[in-house]
Amino acid sequence: MAYVLYLLSGIAALLYQVVWTKELALRFGVTAWAVGTVLSVFMLGLAAGSLVLGRVADRARRPLLVYAGLEAAIALGALASRPALRALEAWAASLDLASAGGGTWTAVRVLGTALVLAVPTFLMGGTLPVLVKAMVARGAPTGRAVGRLYAVNALGGAAGCLLAGFVTIGALGLSGSLHVGVALNLAAALGAAALARRTPTAAVAAPASPG
Repeated sequence: MAYVLYLLSGIAALLYQVVWTKELALRFGVTAWAVGTVLSVFMLGLAAGSLVLGRVADRARRPLLVYAGLEAAIALGALASRPALRALEAWAASLDLASAGGGTWTAVRVLGTALVLAVPTFLMGGTLPVLVKAMVARGAPTGRAVGRLYAVNALGGAAGCLLAGFVTIGALGLSGSLHVGVALNLAAALGAAALARRTPTAAVAAPASPG
């Protein structure tokens, strides 16, 4: 069941990435800027989230509930991303930053986009350590749990790219595609919450001794 949840999460994550790239390409007018911005924020957010929320996972007695909360929060962050990007564009336009020069206008767009996408990508980064904690609490070896979850998530990512590129964007548009990702995250959240009710409380890792 946990593997199915993480498969859904992987599909949603890469679906978002494709949608955000398309969205920014329309706004920047240059695909290279869009791809570079989304990839940079995506990878930085994943790394930061894994580092910070991994520590939360170590202290969590109900890691599946934490995971459910992360998936629900990712859904909300992704849902808010397009309105937030539109608001950023309107704010920048109201300041007439375009007249200040192409470099200034581009910098504001890139930094603003990074702030908007930082929240959902940061939360995505925490899903793997939290779910590994849940799997280990159920008796799975740590290495096996990490390897299998990572493989399933990567498979989901590939499926998400294909789904967005060849199905949802053409059929539903950018907004509809984003909503498909939100639905997948919410399904993962509900599934994790249901699974948590049947899973024993995890042991909390002892703090490392100083020195």
